[in-house]
Amino acid sequence: MRDGHPPEHYVGLDIGTSTVRCVIGTRDVSDPATISVIGHGSSPNQGMRKGVVMHVDETVEAIVQAITETERISGVRIEHATVNVNGAHVSGMNSRVP
Repeated sequence: MRDGHPPEHYVGLDIGTSTVRCVIGTRDVSDPATISVIGHGSSPNQGMRKGVVMHVDETVEAIVQAITETERISGVRIEHATVNVNGAHVSGMNSRVP
C-alpha cells in the first residue's frame, strides 16, 4: 500500500527448489473483496538444491522466466512482489521500526 491507496495488482513469487512460480491478481470489479488471477508463470529452477541456492545465475534465470511469462499473460509490468523462500536454513525474526 502506497500513499494510503491499495495496490492495483498483487504479485506472489514462490522460489522453490525445483520450480519458480509467479502469480498476479487484481481486485474483482464485481466484488472488491475478491482477487481475480489475471496471469501466472513458472520455470524450472536448476540453481537450487534442498532449498539452498547453489548457482545464483540459474536461479535468477528461473525467476526472470517466471516473471516474464506472468507479465506476458497478464499484460502487466511487474515491479513489486511478495516473495516466498522456504528451507530448513530459513528463519524469521520479529522486529519493529521505531
